Amino acid sequence: MNNPEFLEVHVTFANGEEARTICRQLLSAKLIGCAQILPNIGSMYWWDGKIGTSEEVLVLLKARAVHYAAIEELILAHHSYDTPEIIAIAIEQGYQGYLDWLKGV
Repeated sequence: MNNPEFLEVHVTFANGEEARTICRQLLSAKLIGCAQILPNIGSMYWWDGKIGTSEEVLVLLKARAVHYAAIEELILAHHSYDTPEIIAIAIEQGYQGYLDWLKGV
């Protein structure tokens, strides 16, 4: 699918408060249909030339692809990380009732 209509956007945060605050802003702006907040994930990564580890919060956002640029802009404006993980995965198939609901947001 070259131009997906829907995306799942993955974002990691330092803590649940930051995740909830930004998710509320995205919902209030009607940029996303929902946010699923998964606390206490263990992350391992390269940073400043060494392997780092931390506990983070993973958020899965469901959105229309046309809103991606605005979603990224809002997250970057309020996120505590210098280089936050913000990645989008195309939703190529799904329950039509759910996709219709998401389209209506």
